[in-house]
Amino acid sequence: MVLRCAAEATLDAIAGLTGGTDRFALVGAKRMLAFDSAVMLVCVRTLEDAPRKLIGCVPIQDDPVTAAARAVLHATNRIVETLPSSTDDEPDG
Repeated sequence: MVLRCAAEATLDAIAGLTGGTDRFALVGAKRMLAFDSAVMLVCVRTLEDAPRKLIGCVPIQDDPVTAAARAVLHATNRIVETLPSSTDDEPDG
């Protein structure tokens, strides 16, 4: 349940950074063993006219919760628009 919450929170953050529109829905998040390594696998569905599934997979280094967030970013990074630089929000001076 914690992994799913982390993945959904990451999708909420992406929505907030891209104009507040939900563009993705989480299908699932799962910790797996592959090739003698622990990996986090997530599946994200796009919310558009022609929905598609995106898969993200990252190795679990220390924290599975962080890996769930990173796997969501891995799944969505190819279709999320470039975000404005964080320095745009900083005051001058």
